[in-house]
Amino acid sequence: MKNSLMVGIALVILIAAAGFYLLAQPGQQARVLVVGTNTPFPPFEYTLPNGTITGFDIEVIRALAQRSGYSDIQVKDMPFDSLITALQQGQIDVIAAGLTITPERQQQVSFTAPLLAG
Repeated sequence: MKNSLMVGIALVILIAAAGFYLLAQPGQQARVLVVGTNTPFPPFEYTLPNGTITGFDIEVIRALAQRSGYSDIQVKDMPFDSLITALQQGQIDVIAAGLTITPERQQQVSFTAPLLAG
């Protein structure tokens, strides 16, 4: 249970970091934000029977993107271990998936302070 909570906290942190980044980008034309995720983690990320990717994290990042001038999001479901590499290579703009904060990951991606306490 604690691991799930920590993953949830890290996920919220990543979403918040993406939101703050997006909000700091004024004057850009509306465009699509490409979001990387790994879907087998309901209620955070999961795929509906019709193929639509949804969940708490996806809806939060969609709201943040729209408030930041993006017209919509495009969600890419990929293996969890590929998310950071995809971000670094510019294949996605942001990660919306539970990433536990580790010193190694802190050298690769930016995190915000935890938004949930466990």
